[in-house]
Amino acid sequence: MTEITNIGWWRVVLPWLIGGFVLLYGLAFLVATMPGDREFYEAGSIVTAVVADHSIPQSISIPGKPAIFCDLGVELPFLYRYDRMLIYGVMNESEQDSIVATVRRVHRDSHTRIVLVQFFEKENWKTWSNPDTGAHGGERGTETPIRLVWIKIGVEVAFDLVVQLDADDFAAPAFDFIADLVIKPVKFGVVEGFFGFLQSVVGSLVRTKGSAESE
Repeated sequence: MTEITNIGWWRVVLPWLIGGFVLLYGLAFLVATMPGDREFYEAGSIVTAVVADHSIPQSISIPGKPAIFCDLGVELPFLYRYDRMLIYGVMNESEQDSIVATVRRVHRDSHTRIVLVQFFEKENWKTWSNPDTGAHGGERGTETPIRLVWIKIGVEVAFDLVVQLDADDFAAPAFDFIADLVIKPVKFGVVEGFFGFLQSVVGSLVRTKGSAESE
């Protein structure tokens, strides 16, 4: 009888523990992906320093502006935050090294977070329009970085690899400080996944509670 009672107790408590963990993790995820003053300052200072010292090709997505962007990156599952920089059209390796040196200097002097610098051959920007409504816009397609460099005080890890990145990898809030702080659309697919999973857990809790009471 005691063994049965213990099993019944765990059947009630364990789903609540799992549900509480999922809820807390979901809230922590939302907080981690929410940029604040520090994120604005860090991204702005890094982009400004690079643009001041280097010639960056013009952007296709934002004509007339340099093709350089900086946003907040979050590493799952530990929700580690870092600054992510995307640079397009800089193919010369020596120029890339010079840009990395500039970012490293800003990182060292301003004590920013770890910075991931990504170099791309060009922007894969796809435009669309609706003749009936006159609406038009664009979206970023799949892009392949030609070089990745992680920058940390005293450490620089470079990956001269071709890595396929899907457009969904850029779901974190993106900020273009060169384009007068234009805020790009944010995809909430991951967040919706959290709430969908949370809904299923809550449903399981209700069913478990009802089963326990009937016993």
